[in-house]
Amino acid sequence: MNHLAFHIQVSRSELREILLGLLPEVGVEGIEELDDQLIAYAKSNGIDEQQIKELLERLGCSYAIEVVNETNWNQNWESNFEPVVIAGAVQIRASFHKKDEGVPYSMLITPKMSFGTGHHATTRMMIKLLLNHFIKGASVMDFGTGTGVLAILSEMMGANHVVAIDVDDWSIANAVENFALNGCSRISIIKDDSVQKTGNFDILLANINKNVLLDQASELHDHINKNGFLFISGLLSTDYQDICKAYSPIFGPPFVQLEENGWIALGMRKS
Repeated sequence: MNHLAFHIQVSRSELREILLGLLPEVGVEGIEELDDQLIAYAKSNGIDEQQIKELLERLGCSYAIEVVNETNWNQNWESNFEPVVIAGAVQIRASFHKKDEGVPYSMLITPKMSFGTGHHATTRMMIKLLLNHFIKGASVMDFGTGTGVLAILSEMMGANHVVAIDVDDWSIANAVENFALNGCSRISIIKDDSVQKTGNFDILLANINKNVLLDQASELHDHINKNGFLFISGLLSTDYQDICKAYSPIFGPPFVQLEENGWIALGMRKS
């Protein structure tokens, strides 16, 4: 199947971050970042194309559309994948990047069509929450695992067991590949769109989107052990009040909030 490349003109860093977070929700499978534009790739079907157009027009973005071959766009995207270092503790790199020996946790990630490479603010903030509040020997759920980067980091930091969940076949295949690249042995992966059949965990990670987080607030709460942590992101700063209305009655107010480029990540604890 051919793909469409949306060449989106972006001059403001805040708008760039918003697009990086919202485009995956409307059918975009990969994003190539250039200095003054984003190139968003999606299958050439009418549903995705219309949703993407509506989002770009709502945000006032100028764009042009090109039909491209799937293999070519994926190669272009991977060739522009740069290593990321977060908080001086985590390096996220591809196989062709040199490992930074001064960083405690260095992960190999082959991004392909999945999201979660550390380039977006939401992933960086989730990593920072893990670094600051991790419990060695914890059981961890990574809901919406994408590339598997948060699950991999959890095992590297000493999780006893990690369950990764995603509903997307590409993401599951990519996560499994990344688990193998990093020698992970304590991660299991499930294809699902909820956490209802997974047991309870000391740490539950959900870097997804506002609608899923609102729909599954009670389920997430019920699958966390007493005194366990919930870390969530995929949220714009303007989503804060709506999220608190759903989560504060069952968790209490967030005990930690991070903000970067118009995005937020929240930490809550089950008492």
